[in-house]
Amino acid sequence: MQAVIARTKISLKIPECAELFDIILINAMGYKSVIKKDTVNRAIDCVIDKNKLAIDKSSLDKTEKEQQKQNCESLCHLVKKWIGARLKDSGQLIE
Repeated sequence: MQAVIARTKISLKIPECAELFDIILINAMGYKSVIKKDTVNRAIDCVIDKNKLAIDKSSLDKTEKEQQKQNCESLCHLVKKWIGARLKDSGQLIE
């Protein structure tokens, strides 16, 4: 759990990740704010890159690492589409 918290703290130092987190938090509180589509895309791409680096540092063998990276990237792209659709539907996504 401490490792997850540490990674989250690092992610929040990246402006795009922090902005996306802010929008998600604001929405969770029942308010609305807008965000650019490019910012969402850069934030998710940043998360993908950070996870790939973490996977590379793991003790998995090469095949397992590649599979984990593919799984991570697929999941993150699905999340990006879902977040984008939700923000677009609510009028919060700036194209």
